[in-house]
Amino acid sequence: VERAARAFAGLGASVTEVSVPAHGQAPQLWNLLAVAEGAELFAGGRGGCLASYYRDDLLAAYDEARRLGAAELPDVVKAMLLIGLSMRDALGDRPRAAVLAQRPVLRQAYDRALGEVDLLLLPTTPQRATEIPDAEAPLPLRFLRSVEMVANTCPFNLTGHPALSLPCGLAGGLPIGMMLVGRHGEDAAVLGAGHHYQAEVLSPPSP
Repeated sequence: VERAARAFAGLGASVTEVSVPAHGQAPQLWNLLAVAEGAELFAGGRGGCLASYYRDDLLAAYDEARRLGAAELPDVVKAMLLIGLSMRDALGDRPRAAVLAQRPVLRQAYDRALGEVDLLLLPTTPQRATEIPDAEAPLPLRFLRSVEMVANTCPFNLTGHPALSLPCGLAGGLPIGMMLVGRHGEDAAVLGAGHHYQAEVLSPPSP
């Protein structure tokens, strides 16, 4: 990922380091909201993490599938739903309300960084690709493998900043991704930078 940053510098970009301390706490907020929203949706409601368009026919299909196939959900999904339902029974809507109250603060933290630079560049995942545990692996390990890769991506599900992942290298034959994040409403800048990198670095023109 650092080599990708240097490649951008070679393409004429000015590259500097910025710090967003709130980034480290963002996954905790997202995890809390994800289990709360998942439980709400599973219980027959409509999630409200972000303003969204809902189609009644799709919700009806989801409700039918939930009613008939809930027992076949993966153990990890069942565990997350049980956590969310237990949390809702014990605390009501307070956890979700607390996260939603922090969302503007998190958004402002990234906005401040994006006031200094046009784009943020960071690893898509905080670790290299891991092996998929087999079905008999302990549940804690399967749970960890299901959620550990989203630490750098999930904050932008909360803030709504446009983000794009691109391959930037290999480790042991497996891909490493870098993520570009831009200001609200500047999706074209993110896509344009990604396209330029892909064209000039990943697929450079023939001499």
